[in-house]
Amino acid sequence: PPTNYILIALVIGVMIVKEIIKWKKKQEITSTEPLKATDSDAVEGYSDLENLEKHSDKLGMITTVIVGNSSTYNYKDLMINPRGYTSKYNLQEQTNPKLKV
Repeated sequence: PPTNYILIALVIGVMIVKEIIKWKKKQEITSTEPLKATDSDAVEGYSDLENLEKHSDKLGMITTVIVGNSSTYNYKDLMINPRGYTSKYNLQEQTNPKLKV
């Protein structure tokens, strides 16, 4: 076969190998679970906007911010936002021991 065809086949082969390597790297990146990270520098916690600046040394590009409103409150390490359901239902603490809140 002519040299041109051999060169074209080699170039296509290299391109295919590069795409496979890129695809495998992408699969490795997307399969990691950042919420289950074992990074010793990871910090969990919550703050209101008035005190957020006090924690600025812990904030970065991968910080997750969840915004509530004036009716949002904390209950057992959860952030509860009733969204108007407090006026519709009686949302008091559960007394049934089988229910886990």
